[in-house]
Amino acid sequence: MTAVQSKSVESMTVFNTEEVDTKKQPMFFGKPLGIQRYDSYKYPQFENLTKQQLGYFWRPEEVSLQKDRGDFQSLRPEQKHIFTSNLKYQTMLDSVQGRAPGMAFIPYCSLPELEACMEVWGFMEMIHSRSYTYIVKNVYSDPADVFDTILNDERILERAASVTGAYDEFINQAQEWGQGNFWQPDAKGSPSAEWSLKDLKKVELVACPSSGACGGQFTANTMACVSEAIGLALPYSSGTPAPYEERDKYAYLSGKTVMNLLAKKIRPRDIVTRK
Repeated sequence: MTAVQSKSVESMTVFNTEEVDTKKQPMFFGKPLGIQRYDSYKYPQFENLTKQQLGYFWRPEEVSLQKDRGDFQSLRPEQKHIFTSNLKYQTMLDSVQGRAPGMAFIPYCSLPELEACMEVWGFMEMIHSRSYTYIVKNVYSDPADVFDTILNDERILERAASVTGAYDEFINQAQEWGQGNFWQPDAKGSPSAEWSLKDLKKVELVACPSSGACGGQFTANTMACVSEAIGLALPYSSGTPAPYEERDKYAYLSGKTVMNLLAKKIRPRDIVTRK
């Protein structure tokens, strides 16, 4: 078999035929990726995260909502308004998060293990987003009453602007960066190229400020605060940032508390009542 000499990549591409040592690549804004190989990694942590996410796969249809439909009908008008408004907001946020990671970051990813992790992340966010549709279809007599009114809510649109603004800014600047060929090795000596990349990374950190999506999306934070307020989560557990080791303590204490409640036959409906 005759060996074929690899060519230097001349533009952004979905399949880089140049031989690249991905262990020497940065996570983002390196050379475009070629072969998807998962036998050797620069950061094995991303491979572990991919496997963990795949292990969490579920389908919304696995959960029966028959009782929830009846419970919703028994709520007072103001309670229905609160529930529906929160559901609309969560639907908007996950509509963004199910799309944004792949659209914004994956085109500039330089490590195969990180690319795979982000692909699965987006897939899991899509499932999460589908779960809201499942709730709406099963709880409301006409799903259009919820979906068709989301974009008519000024407060939701204000929140959407604050969430999507950083993503949009990053996407537009990243496209300019890629089209300007600043990612090519021969341009790295250019001061303008170096500063453009630094500015782009600053925008990236604004779009994704911390571990996970909720640093800028606040979906899980919102639900966690509600759970804590109604007594279904440990005090102060909802406000701890994702990277803090304090969350490990809350995870352990939450599991311990759940086991104690099961032993005492205390259920959520015993804690959350109409009184």
